[in-house]
Amino acid sequence: MYEHVDGPKLYEVPPLEQRLLERGADVPAYPDHLAELFTNQVALEPPAEAVFPPESETVPAPPPSVELMAELPDEPPQASLEILWEDLKYNALDPLTEILGRGAFLLQVERRLKMKSRHDDPPSHTLAVFDVDHFKRINDAENGGHPVGDAVLVAIAQTLKTSVRANDIVARLGGDEFGVLMQTPPEEGKAFADRLRSGIGKLALDEWREPVTVSIGMAGIALGDETFEKVWEKAYGRADTALYVAKNTRDNAAYYISDGSGVATFYPSNEERTGPSRLRQVIDVLFPNWTNNTRNSR
Repeated sequence: MYEHVDGPKLYEVPPLEQRLLERGADVPAYPDHLAELFTNQVALEPPAEAVFPPESETVPAPPPSVELMAELPDEPPQASLEILWEDLKYNALDPLTEILGRGAFLLQVERRLKMKSRHDDPPSHTLAVFDVDHFKRINDAENGGHPVGDAVLVAIAQTLKTSVRANDIVARLGGDEFGVLMQTPPEEGKAFADRLRSGIGKLALDEWREPVTVSIGMAGIALGDETFEKVWEKAYGRADTALYVAKNTRDNAAYYISDGSGVATFYPSNEERTGPSRLRQVIDVLFPNWTNNTRNSR
């Protein structure tokens, strides 16, 4: 027979279980539980005084949220912060127009191109850049100034979002310049140019009563063997060249460059396609003085 100094008397306890008890092992305090654990029945004499406090005095367990907070480290792991920071940059919006800003646009364009073939020939993506014709005149208007310009930019951004497909990426690159990455060759960008010019042409703003038009430049873009920075620089340069040709031709014009040759091709609008012939349009663009003289001599 064994006897604890400050505990109940135990009868017929095998040596192993006794050693467990003496080492403070987790052994249930009730006979029924001991009977399930031990081969031999263990009988306990109830102590003179209660070992456990009454149920009403039991201290409640802390709520799970408190336990969870207690287990959190003082500072989040650096890797988590880096992932969060990259996610914020990837989805950063322009505060005025609520579409992607330039930095987030570049990140998403790079990821999109890396998902596609590195050697698309011809390129399966088109980079389009466009800006507002005579935006300085809008922005410096005597009846409103910069708030009027802001209202025009917001309206154009909303129109842009309805002019692209679900998998296209749109952004405000800065000032009145916008960018679009389309999953289509530049020769097939006519549909986008038509939708955008038509939608912007229908804008009716309280802040600006005059028509709003944009000039559009487009170029093909594919990743190839070069770094994304080099690819972006070349594609943006070609699209910007096409935009420059458009702006120096007339308002509401669209041009594209499909390769590195630097030759810009005119995109007529829907209305222009149903009017004069394509050849006449090109002549009008290249030789405006000659065509004006021809018309006046008739």
